[in-house]
Amino acid sequence: MWVKRDMGLVSDRQVTQRIARHASVTRAKPALASLMLAWLPGLLLGGCAPKCSPPSQLEAFDKAGPVVIQVDMTQVAEARIPVGQYRPICGDVLEFQMPEMIQAANLDEPGTAIPPYSSRVSEDGTICVPLIGRVPAAGKTLREIEAAIETRCYPKYLANPVSIVAKVSEYYTIPVTVTGAVGSPGLYRLHSDECSLVSLLMKAGGIVKEGAGAIRVIRPDHEIKTVPIPVRGYNVPFVDIALEGGETIEVEVMEQRTLTVVGLVNKPGSYPYPVGTEYNLTQGLALAGGMDTFVAPGYAKVYRQDANGHVVAVAVKVDDLNRASCARVRLRPGDIISVDHTADTAIRQAIMTFIRVSGGAAIGFAP
Repeated sequence: MWVKRDMGLVSDRQVTQRIARHASVTRAKPALASLMLAWLPGLLLGGCAPKCSPPSQLEAFDKAGPVVIQVDMTQVAEARIPVGQYRPICGDVLEFQMPEMIQAANLDEPGTAIPPYSSRVSEDGTICVPLIGRVPAAGKTLREIEAAIETRCYPKYLANPVSIVAKVSEYYTIPVTVTGAVGSPGLYRLHSDECSLVSLLMKAGGIVKEGAGAIRVIRPDHEIKTVPIPVRGYNVPFVDIALEGGETIEVEVMEQRTLTVVGLVNKPGSYPYPVGTEYNLTQGLALAGGMDTFVAPGYAKVYRQDANGHVVAVAVKVDDLNRASCARVRLRPGDIISVDHTADTAIRQAIMTFIRVSGGAAIGFAP
């Protein structure tokens, strides 16, 4: 197998040699290099690409109708980035229950009523506590903050151990807007353990039952990332994305006459299928910006339903030598084109990941 690069063709053997040479020269990433060297040869020798569909299957497929697309919300929920216990960040306000004798250290007049004590986490990540001064808080759990205060109070200032109870009374939040095919579109303010795409979708009522074609995350600097929607019953992985504030999330509404393209393409999503238009597989892939040029998938599958409601599919080679085969596969509104991973594409993606982590120039590739 050969991997296409801007400077020509590089064989898998050459790639393996370059990775090995890089691993021996630099020890910055020894664990990753060892993993790649152990895993890559097995991938090169194993795995099979899907078989192309025979003419009889293509004929049956051509007579079938479109697929009814259902969003797999279970997969969306399971992809949520784990956050664990809440850890305050700069800007949060913490409220404390503590012995009055500690707070009294800040009172000018004895006998004054003592309200609950609050302190905002400052830009340096600390809070100000009566009697003992500044205590680190950002990035720590509430129990860790409580323990730090208790340790400083006893036995240095107090004769007996004390119990401190902390809670977040005010969260520092970031604004994010979500539009389109969700239950409640609008502007949401997320605190630090909610700053992810899945958390936002859940707060907005989830994706509507009619479905959606794709999700676009538009950053404040106008960078756009398209996230494919996981479709129930198909191999379309979904990954949560961290949000930093100021993003606009567009959940594309599923139209009645659409063509959905998912997987290893440049712009996965749903595309209008105008009345009076007829697309073939080549044109359908072009709507999605074509396939990933480095991973270079060789096969695509097209799904639709037959008259009995059963899902039928065909697998077609989609490399440069099979353009005629792609052109013969006629698409219908509602079809799903899925460009899935094979052993070959997994190898190439693993190589690219390794190059990005280790530094492509060190292996002899352009970054």
